[in-house]
Amino acid sequence: MKKKIIKLSVLAIFILSVGFFAVKGNADSTVIMTMANQNVTTDEAFQQARTNSRAEGLFSIVNSQLLEENYGYETNEKVREEVDKQIRNIQENNPDALNQFGVKDMMELMKRTGSYLQIQEQQYTKSAFEKEYVTDKTLRELYDAKAGEMTSFYVIKLDPNDFDLDEARFNEALGNIEGKLATANEDNAVEVFRELIKEYPGSEMEKNEERSVVREEVDELLLKELDKLDYLGFTKKPIEIEDSFYFILKTDKGERPSFEASRQRLIDLQYENATQENQFLNAYLLVKLREANDIKFANAIDERIYNAATQQIISDYNEAKDGGN
Repeated sequence: MKKKIIKLSVLAIFILSVGFFAVKGNADSTVIMTMANQNVTTDEAFQQARTNSRAEGLFSIVNSQLLEENYGYETNEKVREEVDKQIRNIQENNPDALNQFGVKDMMELMKRTGSYLQIQEQQYTKSAFEKEYVTDKTLRELYDAKAGEMTSFYVIKLDPNDFDLDEARFNEALGNIEGKLATANEDNAVEVFRELIKEYPGSEMEKNEERSVVREEVDELLLKELDKLDYLGFTKKPIEIEDSFYFILKTDKGERPSFEASRQRLIDLQYENATQENQFLNAYLLVKLREANDIKFANAIDERIYNAATQQIISDYNEAKDGGN
């Protein structure tokens, strides 16, 4: 990524400041808590919250400018896919969203709510992690430990929440899936599932897709039903787990998958393990992105807030890395 010079202008700082300095009026020395025999007043707590919010705002402005070139909607396929999925989800579940937020189009809504930047940051940190930490050696270690425990299958999950709790729409989707699977067979099951997944992509939290995962990651009831199926076998009736309904198609041949076939899942697994072991990893990767570029400030106060927050992230990351998490 090419080095950039980012200037945080007086206008940008003013936008961040609106509300931060206007929310609190008169001084308030009321003690709201005591820590290590030190009293914390309302003013002190408010000042800390304001400083934290200001630092996050500064980070957001810088991240947005740095990521747009290579992780923008027009330039990055994965970002575009995630944005489009979220937009479809909003349109289906909240048709009046544009009016509620007072914006003209869905992309403006995504930017206004911070969802667009969040997607950009997620895609960047995954990519940066892969470049920085993933090697054939780390993947082969995971492969040797996990590949024998992996399974693969298509899954379609119907969750009433994805239909805005509209019972009629939910039942219509359920009937549609059951109807198409009733006439499917092993020869066309994969094609039928793929078409149904296009029609019912699932939620951002749990997508309907083909999965290649470690068996222990699969819901116990779902795994039990999966083990009953032969290769390319599928459920024609839904598996009910809590309030949701699942349809599955087994694509696991019962053989150890090759290293190359498992590679992307192993990368994802290494990333997931790393973020679980160090909750500050993603924030640290974004710090490294910002440090690789020249950031110039309009005033010294914002520079001090920015630098202090940056050093705190680095400190938290290193402490967790050294076993303090």
